[in-house]
Amino acid sequence: MNPFSKRTGSTSLALLAAVVMICAGFAMISEDAEAYDGATYAVQRGQSVNIPSGVDGGHWCSSSNANLYFANTWTWVGNGMYDSHLANGEQTIVLTITENLPSGTYTLRWDIFSVDDDCQSCSCTVIVRDPLSFSVSDASITCGSVYSATVVSGGNITGLTGASWLTYSGQTVSGVAPSVPGDYTVTVYCGESHASYVIHVVSKLAPTNSPANGTIILPK
Repeated sequence: MNPFSKRTGSTSLALLAAVVMICAGFAMISEDAEAYDGATYAVQRGQSVNIPSGVDGGHWCSSSNANLYFANTWTWVGNGMYDSHLANGEQTIVLTITENLPSGTYTLRWDIFSVDDDCQSCSCTVIVRDPLSFSVSDASITCGSVYSATVVSGGNITGLTGASWLTYSGQTVSGVAPSVPGDYTVTVYCGESHASYVIHVVSKLAPTNSPANGTIILPK
């Protein structure tokens, strides 16, 4: 029996284990980077959003500047439309959208580098929206009539109170007025912002306006 055969086998197993550990390490690095890749962020024009870069101070130690492109074209957006603050080693990209960048869908791309000089390209989707604004005003409608109004822009309605007969979808409030007259103070919510207005539901036989010349117009 060869006295070195057992030790040689152990050495081979040790080398194989080391290779497996190295490969596993590289796989883990890729997974760390990909965990930050492919997400979607929404930001209004004139505001900023924080995006994780994937740099963790361990496997990944540095990063390059993030650039904004028109979605699916890889055409650079250009100077003056945005600012992406990302210094080497920082874990967060601070993306600021200027007022003159049109609303739409864009792609943000950046590279991060590991302690082993491995490089991972990352990207995410950035949806740029118009600034949030409400366009609400008091309204008068007759009992049983259909009501529909677009009351917000730059965002979607997230809640509504004050009138159980109303529903919302996207930026629009709609519903069929009840058969009993009444005044309804409606509050529309869009995230943490909100606005209120009054809907007057009147009888079909009641006048809805009275012009300055004294003529009263009754609904049919």
